[in-house]
Amino acid sequence: MNTFKSIKGFCDEQVQQLLRELTKVDSHLAPLSTAMVGSEEQVKSRIFANLSERAGGLLQKDIERLFDVSTEDIEIAKATIEETIQKFDIGADKE
Repeated sequence: MNTFKSIKGFCDEQVQQLLRELTKVDSHLAPLSTAMVGSEEQVKSRIFANLSERAGGLLQKDIERLFDVSTEDIEIAKATIEETIQKFDIGADKE
């Protein structure tokens, strides 16, 4: 089962699929910015590498504004992303 941390091992196509699915639910990627607060640099790098410069800049500003977000809110946001990963089977090994 893939988790939020699993994103660091996703290929570009999988990260892009996740981003597409997340924007269908929330075009501002609010759960993603909240989940990224304090997350591993490898996870952040994978996500930013698959965003345009403009979108990455906006996401970074959102993250910076959320410096005082609660741990509970971060965990809820990560759970939302993990549900999306599971729902669309993102990151699953296809044979």
